[in-house]
Amino acid sequence: ILDNLDKNKKIEKWKNHYYIENIIVAEENGKIMGYCRYSDEVASKPIAGADSEVMALYVDCEYQRMGIGKALIKEVIEKLKMLNKKSMIIWCLKKNRNARKFYEKIGGKQIQETKYFEIEGRKYEEVGYKYFL
Repeated sequence: ILDNLDKNKKIEKWKNHYYIENIIVAEENGKIMGYCRYSDEVASKPIAGADSEVMALYVDCEYQRMGIGKALIKEVIEKLKMLNKKSMIIWCLKKNRNARKFYEKIGGKQIQETKYFEIEGRKYEEVGYKYFL
């Protein structure tokens, strides 16, 4: 599913919605290397007691394994701490082994609950990782 996403459409979408709050962007010399969008609330029903959520974390494949994802998450955690948040949740596709390893490596604890979303008639399972701030 991730390989089939149209990167250019996503970039245009974000350009048109640049005013959306709670987005941290990693860039160098005008080139966007990655971004993280978060919420100081949980978008869906409260799960595992989390009071905030990372909605999207993306690092361009050209810049992966350089510490950018970790730095983005660290910045989000600092911002959420300033809002007196205690924990956050990150969801990822169950079959995305690389993302799951990354979330575990940076301290996420997999929760028991799972959730599903649907795109083009196909249902995908997600697992959640909780972080105590």
